[in-house]
Amino acid sequence: MRDPRNNPHEAERAFLFRLAKDLSMTVGDLEARMTTREFAEWAAYYAALRQAEEAEQKKAAGRARKRR
Repeated sequence: MRDPRNNPHEAERAFLFRLAKDLSMTVGDLEARMTTREFAEWAAYYAALRQAEEAEQKKAAGRARKRR
């Protein structure tokens, strides 16, 4: 698998594997059972989680700098 940061198709494929792992499914099962709409909703959910985690990390880093 190529670096997903350089290719949107590879990024989608990498996410497919992550989602399948998180749902305890094979990629084949996931592709057969999940609609593209639901897949897109899962992608949006994971993106929102990542943004929230990044925002929390920035807050924590700001608090740490203030304590110094």
